Amino acid sequence: LTIKLWNFQTFTSVRTMNGHDHSVSSVDFTPANDFLISASRDKTIKIWEVATGYCTRTFVGHNEWVRRVLPCPDGLSMLSCSNDQNLILWNLTPNASNQIIHLLAEHEHVVETIALANEKANKEITESDYFKRAKAFEEEGKVEENTEEKAISIKEKLEEKMKKKKEKIRQF
Repeated sequence: LTIKLWNFQTFTSVRTMNGHDHSVSSVDFTPANDFLISASRDKTIKIWEVATGYCTRTFVGHNEWVRRVLPCPDGLSMLSCSNDQNLILWNLTPNASNQIIHLLAEHEHVVETIALANEKANKEITESDYFKRAKAFEEEGKVEENTEEKAISIKEKLEEKMKKKKEKIRQF
């Protein structure tokens, strides 16, 4: 329901920000430290001006509890996750015609938290063997035959493995 901004030198409350209709699950400063971003069980994300405590924008797009919100290092976007099993990349540019930049909807369960890779980690990820092979494959212009059929087959095999693992766990 509320966010409290504390001064940890004097241990006093600087201000209280009211506006969410349910409990607040996440709060973070924007890179410039002039705004706070909050996520709530009321299915919204709010942006608060630190100097005044006023809510300047409300983002609506998740269908369930918004668990976490993180500002991107560029300060122009933020990423949120929710019980609705989705991640949303949001546009923070003032007066943007569309607040949602991209919806990532491939999770099979609740997404409780997120992290953004720093530059070094991102380099490790993009330079991994998998990405090198995928890029080389793309550059050569090779297209495998029956790619969709192979993907379905792989998915079925993985589902069968998961089913067997669940059965083993139940036996214990």
